[in-house]
Amino acid sequence: PSITPPALMAQSYDKYRRTWLESGHPADQLEIPALHFTYVGASGPRARREPEQCVMWYFQTFARLVAAQRPEEVSPEYRFYAKAREHLQSVDYGHLYEDVLLFGDIERVVDRIKFLRDELGVTYLLNWMNFGGLENELARDSLRRFAEKVIPRFR
Repeated sequence: PSITPPALMAQSYDKYRRTWLESGHPADQLEIPALHFTYVGASGPRARREPEQCVMWYFQTFARLVAAQRPEEVSPEYRFYAKAREHLQSVDYGHLYEDVLLFGDIERVVDRIKFLRDELGVTYLLNWMNFGGLENELARDSLRRFAEKVIPRFR
């Protein structure tokens, strides 16, 4: 789900929940994980601006190197990426920022995580915080803000 829109995530998670329960697994052991690019900026404008080039470089590189142009030339296990190539190449940062990425100031990131938890049922969040050549200092500062200001809001 690192770039999956919330509506599609909701559909996938609903199907996963139904399958889990229909297979006889206990409801209290259901875990819904989500992997998200995460950047907690010192301010809203900085949080939007600072990681943009790096995250876009990542998606452009991923589309070029992993998503083969001719799906018949890759093993069946990787054909999904070929289908995703067109989507990856058309990724728009504004859309990603607003709907998909956990980028923002402290309050925005807290609100986005609450949405994932409360609206989508996410129980396990994996944060990808050093992506696409993001400068070490920016990644460390973001991680520090996440650890000191975001995580405590969920304890």
